[in-house]
Amino acid sequence: MKRCAVLLVFLLSSTLWLVAGDPVRTGTVSGIVTDAGSGEQLTGVRVEVVETGAIAFTDRFGSFIFAEPFSGPVTLSFSLVSFEKCSVPVAPSGLSAPLSVSLFER
Repeated sequence: MKRCAVLLVFLLSSTLWLVAGDPVRTGTVSGIVTDAGSGEQLTGVRVEVVETGAIAFTDRFGSFIFAEPFSGPVTLSFSLVSFEKCSVPVAPSGLSAPLSVSLFER
């Protein structure tokens, strides 16, 4: 069974979306990946945008960023040896709120 914990911090951008309707949304996607068991940041996690094949790796602080804007929702795939792979749907916004993902050990 594949699982991952995701905390999306899109409070402000979600509020703007509800007020403004459904405009074409573009924005960068960034976040931090941690170990679900220990809470430690994970280095070297492969983060892929499924729709485009764009790839980023987390740095020593567990951070990643896709600086190129996406127009519309994308799916991010997270993988690291000894951890369960997970996929997360993301709707980027112009305000680019950070994404927090926790991976579970196998």
